[in-house]
Amino acid sequence: MWGPNIGPLVRLLHTPVSQIQFILELWGLGYIPGALFGGVFLDRYGPRVAFLTASLILAAGLLAFLLCVAFFPRSLPFILVLLLIGIAGIGGGLIDSSTNGTMSSVYAKKRGIALNLFSLIYPAGGLLIALVDGGLLATFHNSPLPAFVFTLGFACMALFSLLAIPKGFRIRHGTSSLKRTLKNVPALLCVLAPVMAVMTLTSGVYVSLYTWLPNYLHITFGEAAAMGAFLSGAIWIADGLSRLGVAAIISHFGSWKVTMLGIGVGLVGLILLASSRDVIVATAGFALAIAGIGPLYGTSLTIAGERTEQSLGSVTGIMLFSGAVFNLFYVWFFGFLLHTVGPLWPVLLSMALVIGSGLVALQLRPHHL
Repeated sequence: MWGPNIGPLVRLLHTPVSQIQFILELWGLGYIPGALFGGVFLDRYGPRVAFLTASLILAAGLLAFLLCVAFFPRSLPFILVLLLIGIAGIGGGLIDSSTNGTMSSVYAKKRGIALNLFSLIYPAGGLLIALVDGGLLATFHNSPLPAFVFTLGFACMALFSLLAIPKGFRIRHGTSSLKRTLKNVPALLCVLAPVMAVMTLTSGVYVSLYTWLPNYLHITFGEAAAMGAFLSGAIWIADGLSRLGVAAIISHFGSWKVTMLGIGVGLVGLILLASSRDVIVATAGFALAIAGIGPLYGTSLTIAGERTEQSLGSVTGIMLFSGAVFNLFYVWFFGFLLHTVGPLWPVLLSMALVIGSGLVALQLRPHHL
């Protein structure tokens, strides 16, 4: 949602890109508590309450943001913009942790397949939004408002998921209270530490790549925002195909081997991106990097579920919480490097993080291998 619209928002709000970056930060800052407590809500109250709460918060935040930007673009206090985005981010975090926690619990015997198939929603939705945003930006002279209206429609449609959930449905092995969940956190952290590190490092790179792709292409090759949005669509296709492939092979090869494969593919993509001098080659590097590390989201949640098998909503919330905390910093730092010292340095730093995640992932190797 944000990547293709960063440049147009700069022009609409007459605000420098360094301040627009704070929109991403406030979304992440709201996402952090949403992700953590979304899992607790899921364990305590079930998916109906968690989904309803999340959808309403997300839709309310986006609607208020859209109305303020549409009618008061020049007189609007920027702090209010940030506040509204933070509220929407809370809803986004609640949705991610409660939906993934539900899948991890309901399909425990086929968790790897279920989580990777479910995670296809991200690239599929991202592809649709990127293509539609590109068309809307081109049609409405780079105005971001129609694109945000389209995104708001997505948030409202999430409410229809409630129709598929039986009343009274609860998550198996969920904790009965927030107090008990908090008591379990130290023990869960000890078990989850290595897989949290892998997910945290790779998710920071993943989110930064797809967030800053249009700006990267604009700074490096002079591509327009609309073209950047369309090229983002190609990246989302690669991401979706890789998640589908992981869902097909994870039961046969196991979560750890799939994790190592993804890290290797992602590293190759970053090397290609760092050495590219052509927009097509650079886009291919983006696609390969995201195709490699994108599925690690679902695979890491799979490993986390396999290592605990209890309080799966809270486990999912803790995992997403750790990733979101790092994303909050790294998305900003990636953009800072991109707009100050040039596009090569954030790519090199991302390579270092992916290599580090591979070294940590070696500790997750099953004893029978």
